[in-house]
Amino acid sequence: MKISVRYVKNLGFQFKCFAYYEEADFDRLTELLEKNKYLNIIKGKVKSKRAWFIHPDYPTCKTVDGFENNFFYPE
Repeated sequence: MKISVRYVKNLGFQFKCFAYYEEADFDRLTELLEKNKYLNIIKGKVKSKRAWFIHPDYPTCKTVDGFENNFFYPE
């Protein structure tokens, strides 16, 4: 999947990827993501059916409340 993001070029931005797993089991999705080198896979809230993960090709940063996100540095 590909996305375009508009941002202030001298600041960069943080992001986190997620996948819906309505038709699949969270454990099976975790296996698939880990097999493809995605990191820090966590289950979303109880009824959200989202699996959040870190993309291995981007650096990470921690938010003030302790969450780990990917970060896109400015060019």
